[in-house]
Amino acid sequence: MTLRAEMFVRRNMPRLRRFGGLLGGSGLCATTLVLVACGSDGNSITCGKGTVEKGSTCVVKPAPAETDAGSGGTTDSGFGAGGTSSGGTSNGGSAGTGATASGGTAGEPADSGPADVIDFKGAAAAAPGASTPAGSKPPDADSVRLAWEPATYITHPLATLKYEIFASTSAGMENFEAPIAEAPPGSTSFLVQGLDTTKMYFVVRAVANEGIAKDENKVEVSATPSYDDKAPSAPSTVKAASATSTSVTLSWKAATDDKTPPAGLTYDIYWGTKTGSTTTLGAVSSPGATSATVTGLPTPKTQFFFRVVAVDAAGNASTNKDDIAGKTSSDVTAPVFGGCSAATDPTAGGATVVWTPAVDDTTPADKLSYAVYAFEVPVTRDTPFDKLDPTATFTGGTSGEITGLKNGTTYRVVCRAIDSSGNHDDNRVTQVFTTKQDGKPPTFAGVDTDPASFTVDSTQVTITWPPATDDQSDTTKLTYFVYASTTPGDEDFTAPPIGKSEVGLLSTQVVGLLSNTQYYFVVRAVDEAGNVDKNTAELGLSTLVSFADDVQPIFTANCALPTCHVPGNPPQGQILQAGFAYNSIVGQLAGENPNLKRIDPTNSDPLKSYLYLKITGGVGISGSSMPPSDAQNSRRPLNDNEKNTIRLWIVQGAKNN
Repeated sequence: MTLRAEMFVRRNMPRLRRFGGLLGGSGLCATTLVLVACGSDGNSITCGKGTVEKGSTCVVKPAPAETDAGSGGTTDSGFGAGGTSSGGTSNGGSAGTGATASGGTAGEPADSGPADVIDFKGAAAAAPGASTPAGSKPPDADSVRLAWEPATYITHPLATLKYEIFASTSAGMENFEAPIAEAPPGSTSFLVQGLDTTKMYFVVRAVANEGIAKDENKVEVSATPSYDDKAPSAPSTVKAASATSTSVTLSWKAATDDKTPPAGLTYDIYWGTKTGSTTTLGAVSSPGATSATVTGLPTPKTQFFFRVVAVDAAGNASTNKDDIAGKTSSDVTAPVFGGCSAATDPTAGGATVVWTPAVDDTTPADKLSYAVYAFEVPVTRDTPFDKLDPTATFTGGTSGEITGLKNGTTYRVVCRAIDSSGNHDDNRVTQVFTTKQDGKPPTFAGVDTDPASFTVDSTQVTITWPPATDDQSDTTKLTYFVYASTTPGDEDFTAPPIGKSEVGLLSTQVVGLLSNTQYYFVVRAVDEAGNVDKNTAELGLSTLVSFADDVQPIFTANCALPTCHVPGNPPQGQILQAGFAYNSIVGQLAGENPNLKRIDPTNSDPLKSYLYLKITGGVGISGSSMPPSDAQNSRRPLNDNEKNTIRLWIVQGAKNN
């Protein structure tokens, strides 16, 4: 830098400091300003260990408050030898005053703890900071990027550390009273622009916003502004060094570059779910680092693929395409959860439990489950939660309603959060409530006998009913029991019901019934306290004929015999063997009377189905009725019950049920 350039920088330092944190683009931090703080990607600052990016500035992460070993006191920096902090808070003592610290001896120096120094190694590298811009006649190169490891201030962990940059055209001639720029707190690199094509020397010093320590390192790095268009080599020996359930740490041997020393190289780490798809930027290393951690990976126990790309000070990136596999570990970390915050709105059979959502390292909030345990006895440290079934379980949300509890009973509830890997927290925070007294059953007229209130199939029925009312339970909290019998008035109300509705629903499906059977049903309302009404209103229903259970056995016993209606010997093309019969007869034209179908599923009149005419000897058949009486071949005409079963099946739509 020429003397004139140095004078220009110093005269304009207030303005340059004010704008020095602005960033340029295209990886070069190109701007009309002279000095720009840059991150390794050219679009953001690089924040060092112990800091986080906030806007265009790196700020120090919060750390525990400082405490002093004195008796009950909290001490700031500035205690001199012999200063006392016994029982109070001091902003500085007097050296050698002879005051006595708690438990100490008058006149002896107090234990000052760690030395009050800023730990900073100084600048680590300097290198050309830009590649050749587009254009037929590019301007002269004018930038150098500096890199360093972040400083630490042990005695003041909450201090903000910025970096002052000093420059000279001669080695060892920096003016430490006049920095040419300030890098923002937390940054680990800085792009100095507006330089002449002269070799420059730089010193970087850390400066704290509090404390009295002063960094006075004289570590000097140098570089000459020039354009750098050559990419670094690829990093070698890349390994997946370690993993957690949401992160994988990669390590490598440093790359090499023609102009940027290893201490100035950064590394971009990309990841993907398969090799060749590593396009998501997961981490950017600090300058000179040979390891970095990709965090926020979506699933534990999963193999991901990673690519580590070296980037020099000018933004040139290595062109390696090799990916390495790394697997996240099992999730063994339980959610962080404060337990139930309240148990409200008690009813005769339950209450609403409220909580603040838990936080987990792998499972999103809406996928976390909450197990709620209700006890009639106090919860102790010996309560075996791992051996108990929860009273209720909810997914996501901030509250849940537990039901099925005894009325007039005091309960203690504990809520525990569970992540998608089954890890649960172990809090024992207890909320107490008492259910309401309730000895009166609901008022209910019973099942609705209107045909529109039910549907029937061969082995199941669906029944609906009007709502019941209750003096304490809301209509939406009632359930309904369904009892059944094959003879009227013979329901056993002491046995478990054959069906049960969901809470608040006014219908249920009763399954597992016998086909072609008459049933009688009674529905009774149940409140939250378990009180059941006593109505005896009865609904009679007959299940449908089943082709598989009722019709096919008739064909199998009397028609599908070795000499008739089997594959290879089907009279009139009718195969009545199981597995063939339905498709052979339903919807098929009768060979003996093409004006009729063997079974017409669209016409409920059995006399319009030729097969029914054939088994009953009806008008219009060809030949005699079937099956014939043939004791030798175990055939006989169908009896009235069998004929009626087939008739009902046709009347009901000839279903393949």
